[in-house]
Amino acid sequence: MPYKKLDTRILSSKNIILLSFIFGLLIWLLDSILDYFFYYINGSSFIEILITEIPAHELYIRTMILFMLVLFGYLISIYEKKNTIQKEQLKEVQNIAKLGSWQINLNDSSVSASDEAFKIYGKKSEEGITIEEVRSLPEPKFREKLDKALQDLIEKNIPYDVKFKIKQKNTGKIIDIHSLASYDKKNNRIIGTIQDITEQEKLNNALEVSEQRFRNAIEGTNDGLWDLNLQTNEAFMSERYSTMLGYKPGELPKSGEAWTKLIHPDDMEQSMKTLNDYLTHQTPVYNSTFRMKAKDGTYRWINGRGKAIWDENNKPLRITGFNTDITDTIEAQAALQKSEQKFKSIFEESPMGILVYDLSEKGDLVLIDANPAANKLLKIDLKPKYGQTIEEAFPPLAKTEVPSIYKEIASKGTTWHTEQIDYNDEIINSAFEVHAFQTVPGRMVALFLDISEKLKTRQKLQINEENYRLLLHNQTDLVVKVDKEGKFLFVSPSYCKMFGKTENELLSQKFMPLVHKDDVEHTENEMKKLYAPPYNCRIRQRAKTVNGWRWLEWVDTAVLDENGEVKEIIGVGRDIEKE
Repeated sequence: MPYKKLDTRILSSKNIILLSFIFGLLIWLLDSILDYFFYYINGSSFIEILITEIPAHELYIRTMILFMLVLFGYLISIYEKKNTIQKEQLKEVQNIAKLGSWQINLNDSSVSASDEAFKIYGKKSEEGITIEEVRSLPEPKFREKLDKALQDLIEKNIPYDVKFKIKQKNTGKIIDIHSLASYDKKNNRIIGTIQDITEQEKLNNALEVSEQRFRNAIEGTNDGLWDLNLQTNEAFMSERYSTMLGYKPGELPKSGEAWTKLIHPDDMEQSMKTLNDYLTHQTPVYNSTFRMKAKDGTYRWINGRGKAIWDENNKPLRITGFNTDITDTIEAQAALQKSEQKFKSIFEESPMGILVYDLSEKGDLVLIDANPAANKLLKIDLKPKYGQTIEEAFPPLAKTEVPSIYKEIASKGTTWHTEQIDYNDEIINSAFEVHAFQTVPGRMVALFLDISEKLKTRQKLQINEENYRLLLHNQTDLVVKVDKEGKFLFVSPSYCKMFGKTENELLSQKFMPLVHKDDVEHTENEMKKLYAPPYNCRIRQRAKTVNGWRWLEWVDTAVLDENGEVKEIIGVGRDIEKE
């Protein structure tokens, strides 16, 4: 059975009034004709019947009947006109909303549908459509779902409210459909609507994508979103707003108290002033930093930013913004400030000269700072050289590998140490020990000491050591140094010569085996005196030399450590065999 188009045609108002008038006139004439035949049989003429035979009240009644019929027709015409307007308006609304209506008679499987429904199906209304065609319109994956929805509507009275996709007959285009229906059990029919929601679904999908992007953006920034209605004090907070303070989502009040109750007392006045200044247009933006109390009782540093909406009277209605937990940043800044203060103290008070260089974009190493010790050691004021390259500030270094080494340190973070680098110009004539390292990428520091006096002292020491060695080599007295166990730490050439041994043969060996056995006890007893003031002793003993047993006399002195304990013993001896 093909679908039928719903017939919305009705009689016009003029036709209804005309028909009512004609119907009333026919009744009036029919009644008059019957009266004529009645009186004519009695011998009265037609004129007499009209003038004398028909009572006046009957004429009045007939006229009133005719009037009432015309009035009734007029009232019906008004109703039908109003009904027509409503139907036309409904049809217009359906066209605008792309809403079609349909009806299925389950007794004979006939279907009625509106023009808009046929348009949605992709067919012309005059073509008609079979129920098999209608069932073939939905995409295959939706057909089972639609059959079950209709069955549940008929058998269980479950509302029929479904969304699905169909393929239009004339275009082959896939569109989104929303259909509602109810079951008329008395007449065994289904009445429903069908709507093309393709554009709406596109908007919904776009909105969902936009909202997902917004959620991803919020989650990605790790910020807490908030929105405060300034008229009602109602507030919305995202999950992150709560979790950054250790609260579970929904645990904080949904009002402005979620901020004011948690803000640190010391930050309240300034924070409220910052907000009020913004809401009263005294500042162009709202950006405030304050502390908020976390669930565990600690305070977190928060940076809040927001933007308000004002009404036509410039009165703020609501404000929306983000909170960011900047506790780690604040603590890092405090630690950095403390470190910088400590570095500044070291920088200013260090006895070592400190030069700070930055690596420019051109690859030049530029002097940017120097501590007081650097000025003192170099005997110049380095401030005029700030901003100069290392080659400009210290020309003699341009001929050395120092600039390239420093540049590598600044860029790659390597370190460098040299015990001596000589520097000579018109003002500076010294030798320096240098330690260089990177502080941050692109910056390095050179620490230096003037070792000129140290070098002079070292030269003097070398001379003294040479003189000492010369004295030892020409010394006839025996000189030794032993530890507390009696092991040789040093032996003079004269001692080696007397005992016929090399220095290597004697070092780390004990001296006692060289002493005559009859003199060992006496030697040990005398050396005990070294452990008490005046920490010296005099010993006469026989020792086995290259020339046999010979009498030697020793004067021993103890060397004490910083705790006053004996750590070494120095002995000076001589041959007294002939005395």
